Amino acid sequence: MARGLLFVAAAAAAVLTWIVNTRDPTEPFAVPGVVVAAAVATGALASFVALRLHPARTARGRASVRARRISLRRGAEIGGAVGLLAILRAADGLTPLTGAFVLLAFVAAETVVSARGA
Repeated sequence: MARGLLFVAAAAAAVLTWIVNTRDPTEPFAVPGVVVAAAVATGALASFVALRLHPARTARGRASVRARRISLRRGAEIGGAVGLLAILRAADGLTPLTGAFVLLAFVAAETVVSARGA
């Protein structure tokens, strides 16, 4: 799974680099391509790091199923937050207040999802 995450991150980073180097920002899909590629690359790297740092391991040293789920969820959340902030920046709607609201919404969602029942 870790190799797959690194492959996705590398592929998204390659697409991001290609778009930035070869496309004009006035082209129709240049800015959305950059936003999506940056969000996917960031999410995949965050999932990889979370998977590697999660303490839940099996007897053979591999990550447990629960650790995989948590790392993928957190990577998706981080990628979504980066994508949403990038969209706001591209639309000239990013201010410190809107950025704080976006990040607090993702923090609140993670808190609710990761809370365990008694």
